[in-house]
Parts: sequence; C-alpha cells; structure tokens
Amino acid sequence: MNTLYKILLLIILVIGLTFNACCDADEEKVSGTPLKLTASEDTIILVESEYPIEVITFIWNKGIDRPAYNTVMYIFRLDMAINNFEASTDPDTINHFKKSYSNLELNKTIIEKWGVYPGEFVNLKARVVAKINGPKFIYPEIAYCEVAVQTFVPQPKLLSKDKRVGEITNNTAKQ
Repeated sequence: MNTLYKILLLIILVIGLTFNACCDADEEKVSGTPLKLTASEDTIILVESEYPIEVITFIWNKGIDRPAYNTVMYIFRLDMAINNFEASTDPDTINHFKKSYSNLELNKTIIEKWGVYPGEFVNLKARVVAKINGPKFIYPEIAYCEVAVQTFVPQPKLLSKDKRVGEITNNTAKQ
C-alpha cells in the first residue's frame, strides 16, 4: 500500500511538472512601447478654400512587439467624443501608421455625418485598434486621442454672368 502511494505521488508530480513546463512555454516575451495615438493639432479652426488642404494627421506607433508568427492590422475610426464610437466613420484598415483629413473632407464629415451646424465647435475622438492575428487569441491594443474642431460655413457658389445669360436664353427659348 505504501508503494502504491509513492507511485501515485510520483505520477502526480510528473503530471504537475509537465503542465508547468507547458505553461512556461506558452508565455510570450513582449517588448516595445504600448500603442499610442497622437494628433498633429489639439484644436483646429477649419477655413473654406477652393482646394483641399491637409489640416490634421493622426499618427500612431506599432505598439508592443509580437512574435513573428503574429500579424497586426490597425483599424482607425473617428467619432464625436460624446458618441462613444456608436456613430463613427467606417472602420479604415491602415498599415502605414497615419491617417490624414483635408479641410473639406473633415468639414463635410462633421456636418453631414453627425449633424453639427456649420460654424460650431465639436470635440472629436479618434481610436486606433491594433488587432493581432495569430495561432492564439491576444487582446488588441487600443489607443485614443481627442481634438476640438470648428467647422466652417460653406459659402454659396456664384454663377458667372455668362452662365446666367445662357440659362435665361435657354429658358425663354423653351417657352
């Protein structure tokens, strides 16, 4: 009986050491800097111009280093700070650590997507998610950044005299 207990104890010890060795092998060594998102400006006052001008750039680092068998996708979204990403822009998968907006693009998005009145200030929140794909699930890294933006009031486009004369001539000819 005493021998049976020794054999059972030896089996339990071997199984315990085996599981412990497996757990140590599963732990991955990670290094690097956690994911960080920054904006080129904290506050932007948009100004209408004929041509699109890049007014803000969001930049992020690669985040924590992962083993070579994992791939990372960066998913960028922009939303009003109060919406908690429930009405954000469509997810944009970007692998070059940067997303920029022009004055016209940002103004149009704020007014048309979120219903902000032209000329008002709004706080926007950007989010980038580093989604890790690999043989094991790893929680994604997430970083946020806020920026204040004042939209502009789009000015109506005036017709030239030639265009108005042509329209008047065409309208009277139809009658």
